[in-house]
Amino acid sequence: TSDSVNMVTEAAATGKPVHILPLPGSSTKFRRYHRDMEEYGATRPFAGQLDTWSYRPLNEMTRIASIIRKHLGIA
Repeated sequence: TSDSVNMVTEAAATGKPVHILPLPGSSTKFRRYHRDMEEYGATRPFAGQLDTWSYRPLNEMTRIASIIRKHLGIA
């Protein structure tokens, strides 16, 4: 559902399609997150049927570790 960031991020790490069920009343932060995930290609709104597509799985741990190493000068 659109009220979760953690579940969507964890699901997007699998590289499998992630359908989002929009819920009323979400915050600007959540709307921005879900817009970004849809633009990335990991998610799509659930429209009553399960679709398939592919995208590069999220790997935020590796990405963030690289940024930290770079800032610490150990890259």
